[in-house]
Amino acid sequence: MTSPDYKSDIDRIIEILKHAANGLYPSVSAGDGKLRQIYFGSDSYEKHDHAMPYALVTTTNTSFLTKDSFGIGDGSTDPQITVQYVIKVFTKEGRPQKAEELLYGFVNKIVTILKANPRLKEPVGSTDPKCTGHLFG
Repeated sequence: MTSPDYKSDIDRIIEILKHAANGLYPSVSAGDGKLRQIYFGSDSYEKHDHAMPYALVTTTNTSFLTKDSFGIGDGSTDPQITVQYVIKVFTKEGRPQKAEELLYGFVNKIVTILKANPRLKEPVGSTDPKCTGHLFG
C-alpha cells in the first residue's frame, strides 16, 4: 500500500490555486479580491505578520481518515485511502462585515477551482493526477 504524499498533494493544490483563471492570485494591493500569497503549512508568526489576505494549505489533525478494502481501479487490489486537507484564508478589513464578505468570496473561488479539478491534475496540461477519487464528498 502506498502512503499519501502529503507534500506533493499540497504543492499541487497550491499550484492549481495560483494558476486559476478566476482571479484568486496574485495580488499586490489590498482590497482587490485576490490573495497576496498562498503558503504551504500551518500558520506561524512569520506568515501571520505578512500582508493579508493570504491562504494556508495544510492537513487536518486527523488527515488519514479511512482505509477501505475496495479497489480503486479496474483489477486493483490497493486499499482506498481518504485524506483531508485544510485551506485557511486570513483577511483583514476595517469593518468586520467587509472582512467576512471578502472571506466568503475567497471560499467561493477556492471551492469552484478545486471542484473543476477533482483529481488534482497539473493546471497546465491537465496531466499527472494526484487523486483517483473526488473532492468534496
